[in-house]
Amino acid sequence: MIFLSLWGCSEQSLNEIDNSKYVDGALIEVDPEIIDFGLVFGPQEASFTVYSVGVQPLEVSDLQFVGPDALNFTLLNEDDVSYILDPEEQRTIEVIFTPVDEGSVQAQAIISSNDYYAVNTPVTLMGEGPDSDLKITPNPYDFGDVLIGCGQLGELTIENTG
Repeated sequence: MIFLSLWGCSEQSLNEIDNSKYVDGALIEVDPEIIDFGLVFGPQEASFTVYSVGVQPLEVSDLQFVGPDALNFTLLNEDDVSYILDPEEQRTIEVIFTPVDEGSVQAQAIISSNDYYAVNTPVTLMGEGPDSDLKITPNPYDFGDVLIGCGQLGELTIENTG
């Protein structure tokens, strides 16, 4: 049997890490984390709430809508892009869903803040835009004989059947 013993020596010392800015800093919570607008035929409002749950003020520096369907969502109040919440304060953020696309759409509202653990906090936004079909009657429309440079009045009916 062979016994092996290793001894080592190091001239390095341990440094203490100050975790107080992470444990005692600004913390963010949002509720709800998902908003489903459902089927919408025109502009629809919904809201989520941002809470400051840490012991330091929460500094929200930006709010952006991201994703391929982000253009369907806007803020009701542009002042909700950047603000400061003291501990235990909250702010309600109103979002407007105006379907510009047919079918299901999804995006995220990304809230950027000084929360060390959640620098970019997402709120998922979903909704559905209606299928839009137009019915034009009569189709085709016959303007009859019209001389060049002259106009002809006619009556059409346009109906949204989507």
